[in-house]
Amino acid sequence: DSTTLILRLNAIVRGEYTGRIVFKRTEVVENTDTDEKRLKFLYAWLTKHQRRIIGYSEEFFANTGKILDNYFDNLDHSDSLDELADLKQEVRNRYRYIQQARKIRCLEEIRTRNYRGERLNYDRMLSEALTLLQELKFEVSIYFDELVATTIHHIEAMLNDRYLRRHYVEKAEQDLTRAGQEVRRKYGRLVVLLDDFKAIRKTHQASGEAAA
Repeated sequence: DSTTLILRLNAIVRGEYTGRIVFKRTEVVENTDTDEKRLKFLYAWLTKHQRRIIGYSEEFFANTGKILDNYFDNLDHSDSLDELADLKQEVRNRYRYIQQARKIRCLEEIRTRNYRGERLNYDRMLSEALTLLQELKFEVSIYFDELVATTIHHIEAMLNDRYLRRHYVEKAEQDLTRAGQEVRRKYGRLVVLLDDFKAIRKTHQASGEAAA
């Protein structure tokens, strides 16, 4: 099934796919012989298979990303598509949503300490979370409120872990081993990232209210 999806995606971006889709439930689009049609097919493909793309293997997600990144890169260097700028942005934003949602799904696995088939200790949990969240913080310049809210939820859940707090945060510094001190340091960095994401959300919500 994943192989079929990749083959179909390749056919769409190359303009070789023949078929029919309904774009945004209002417009029937046949074949992929123009840039506009390819973009509309891509939007429909990303919308239809969003959950699969988020949930499939790392290899599948990497292959999907490579195809789409190359496609968008070629579009960015084309001078003939200015009239399709809004449509390009819609498709790109749909893709960015999926990228961010994929990371947040990984964050949820990290929070449960079962990540990519491994059982994580608390040090690894915090390390993996910090790496992922640093990447995500820059990606949310393309902002989706529900995804940032979910991110905040997962960070707070990690910070409120009772065992983590009792054994690494609430203990006196002199009672911690060197490894325990490292866990506490990473915990502090995670607190800072939580504040960063809350600030990002507050800024966007304030902008939305001002625009309204």
